[in-house]
Amino acid sequence: MNKYEQPLIVLSESTGLFQEIRTIVRQNSDTIYIIEDENLAIKIIHNIPLSGFTFKVFDPKIGSSAKVTWKCYKRPYHHIDLKPRQFENEKKSVLSQFTNWIDLIKQYDASNPNLGDKILKEYEEEIAENIKLIDEDADITTFRIEIQIAVNTFYEEAIKYLEEHQPEEQELIQEAKLNKDAITTSSKQGIWRGLVKFMARVRKIGIKEFQEIGQLFKKELYKKGISFLISKGIDLFLS
Repeated sequence: MNKYEQPLIVLSESTGLFQEIRTIVRQNSDTIYIIEDENLAIKIIHNIPLSGFTFKVFDPKIGSSAKVTWKCYKRPYHHIDLKPRQFENEKKSVLSQFTNWIDLIKQYDASNPNLGDKILKEYEEEIAENIKLIDEDADITTFRIEIQIAVNTFYEEAIKYLEEHQPEEQELIQEAKLNKDAITTSSKQGIWRGLVKFMARVRKIGIKEFQEIGQLFKKELYKKGISFLISKGIDLFLS
């Protein structure tokens, strides 16, 4: 996109809107992250990629009243309709729809109709406590190439292990593939949350699988001294 081909009001209004969206994402980094932020568009997804929950703001235009409007894509649209909807709104309404979307996701995440859901949430919290993300700008920056390669290699090895030893765990295998494919477009926060949730789901399968994939984690990430992870007992956790 050539910004000099856009009306200044579109650039100015989009800058303000996107800054507010980034701030909201930073405040809710345990739930969502930015996967696309370019060409006058910003796309945010749930930190569980398999949910498919997405909010995208794009294609700003000057309306008849000389006010800027943006197209939005939202899934889920509301609590009784999972289908995605596309609509067009001004800034105030875009932000209102965005915060409403976040509330919906948080309600999904908080719902634990089965004991297994509650256990999985506890595993996520424990792993997140033992594997800390320490970068202050983690929600708006991504990792340098050597770290992205290390994360990519970890997922490749984990997928290979699961396909060989737990082929029936297709949902988990698919989650690993989605996380791997999103590495180059995800923030540090997004990559970290993906790792935490993936390892929690591995743990739910069984201790043996958790230890085996935990060793891959240590080999590709922890033992290479990647600074975005610090430990409070990870050797006990992934021994």
